[in-house]
Amino acid sequence: MSDIPHFAEAVEEFRRFVSRAVHYEEVFWIFRDDVFKLSPTDLRVKYPTPSVNTSLARKVFSEGRERGLVEITAIATAARNVAATVWFPKYDREVVQGWSQGMKLSISQPPAGRKDRWARAMATS
Repeated sequence: MSDIPHFAEAVEEFRRFVSRAVHYEEVFWIFRDDVFKLSPTDLRVKYPTPSVNTSLARKVFSEGRERGLVEITAIATAARNVAATVWFPKYDREVVQGWSQGMKLSISQPPAGRKDRWARAMATS
């Protein structure tokens, strides 16, 4: 039996976690096709995102939960909302040293010297 909660419970826990760092209205799900990196400190997030992203986030989370290792990360803010993604190490080469089980919640941090990168993500339509 996994100690990782089901998707709906995990999302609620993630919302509480993120709300301690930033005021937001909603969480929306993004994946690599939704992010345009213009430079190491500037990115654009496609918004609104494709409607399939929520079901894809649920699927990726479930697969990671089955393996006992899943991460939800806040990537950026856009239109007063938080862009988040779900990930798990699918292949052995992706395993993160020191993280072997459980659910990880995180907020993407800006590189040194750029404290505003996370908030600089802008919505594009």
